[in-house]
Amino acid sequence: MDGAGGADFGGTWNQTVTQSVVFLGNNTAWSFEYNDRDAGDPASVNYGSITKIRLPVGGSISYTYTTRQITINNLDRGSRWVTSRTVDANDGNGGRTWTYSYNTPTNFNTVTDPLGNDTVHSPTMIDTVVKHYQGSYSSNNLLNEVDTTYLNTGYGATVIPVSIQTTLGGKVNKRTIAYDAGFTYFDSRGNHWMPYGSVMSVTDYDYGSGSPGSVLRQTNTTYSWQSGSHAATYLSENILRLPVSVIVTDGTNTCAETDYTYDDSARLFSSNITTQHQAAPGTLRGNLSSTTRKVSATPCQANATWTSLTSYTNMYDTHEIYQTIDPRSDTTRYGYSSTYAGALATTVTNALRVQLLRDLQQSSATERTQGFLVGR
Repeated sequence: MDGAGGADFGGTWNQTVTQSVVFLGNNTAWSFEYNDRDAGDPASVNYGSITKIRLPVGGSISYTYTTRQITINNLDRGSRWVTSRTVDANDGNGGRTWTYSYNTPTNFNTVTDPLGNDTVHSPTMIDTVVKHYQGSYSSNNLLNEVDTTYLNTGYGATVIPVSIQTTLGGKVNKRTIAYDAGFTYFDSRGNHWMPYGSVMSVTDYDYGSGSPGSVLRQTNTTYSWQSGSHAATYLSENILRLPVSVIVTDGTNTCAETDYTYDDSARLFSSNITTQHQAAPGTLRGNLSSTTRKVSATPCQANATWTSLTSYTNMYDTHEIYQTIDPRSDTTRYGYSSTYAGALATTVTNALRVQLLRDLQQSSATERTQGFLVGR
């Protein structure tokens, strides 16, 4: 896709399927219409872009488009770009329309909301500058400006932000984001570097006059593929999103910490489910085993003392929760029915031995819960 919507095309598309419907179990449906043509086009012309979404609860979202020619790699390509989006809540007040215009002012792209307020975006494929105005941008009544810097990996800017700065009435705050060390690769244009995408630290700065103020908070994260005896395996099996440690500081002192462990073999149990149940694709599953939260009466101080509170999670081999055990060793158990191939919990029994029965009715897509005390 290019720009705000629509697919690339070379000429017109004579599409015969102009609507699709997805029916839900409660007798409602999503409806999608594809009747995209310009004023004056014959009925045989259809660019195939989505023009209307009808919601199951009533109401709709509608789109209009225009064709824009852009040049990419010396090729002149046409594509459909959104010119309006209308949201009708079916509340009797009619639709509310956002309009989209391109290359105004001075090559910027502008979105005008239903109240006539403009948001002006930089003309690049990613937003480096976004300005929010009260009323039209021509009135120059700027509410705030957001400037974003993106990671450069050798190909130029990417969609990975490393700095987000907001200016509000002369006051400026900032968020910086640091990523993992990543990997290098080679192509016809030379060697390049790319992170795996794991956010290592996020630093938030207070508002300052003309420039960001002092650090308010910094969150530092370590992941399973970076630490522990199975780190290399998590990396090779592309399990990259599991944090093992999340530490929040005020820039100097620790204010909070939560640690996690995964794939403790003693906490993996057989579900006895065979329906469409295949072996795990790798040696590790990414199952949460324990969560340790550190608490202190004097956080954010250099001499703070910490107490660890650890809870545990036992998992079935279907990746469904079997038991959760809180720091007091109180256990909540989850039961599953073969009717749903072990995919949906039908009973939940808490530490007080109160059992909740979940009646999952496929025909109406509803859930009923009933609780009663389980005998000892």
